[in-house]
Amino acid sequence: AAAAAGAMAAALGTMISLLSKRTGGHDFEADRKFLAEAVDRDAAAYQKVIAAYRRPKQERAPFVEEALREASTVPMEVAERAAAVRRELEILKQEAPAKFSSDVEVGIGLASAAVSGAVANVRANLESLTDEVFRSELNARIDALGG
Repeated sequence: AAAAAGAMAAALGTMISLLSKRTGGHDFEADRKFLAEAVDRDAAAYQKVIAAYRRPKQERAPFVEEALREASTVPMEVAERAAAVRRELEILKQEAPAKFSSDVEVGIGLASAAVSGAVANVRANLESLTDEVFRSELNARIDALGG
């Protein structure tokens, strides 16, 4: 859901940029594509986690760890990309005609929801990850987002 919210935010950025005839601005369309693809990547990562936990208990640990790494990486990428979309929408808010202000506000709200939702997903997986270095890297990336 976080990636889908981010993709919708980016789509609004694209729409507003086109309708306001903004040139040389941020490429919201690239963000929309990335985030839309992340919806499927996140679902696939979740399926790998489920499959890993279905393995016999005595052999599942390395499979679970690898699946959780992917299930943490995808939403972390979503959070970072959605945060960038939010920053660009804030800039667009200052540049776009007032008649697009509600669309920009909705985009900012969607991007914010994408960031917080994706970070929540990462944090949920952190509890189960055993690789301390990877956990530290993810925590640093979350901190860099301001949350």
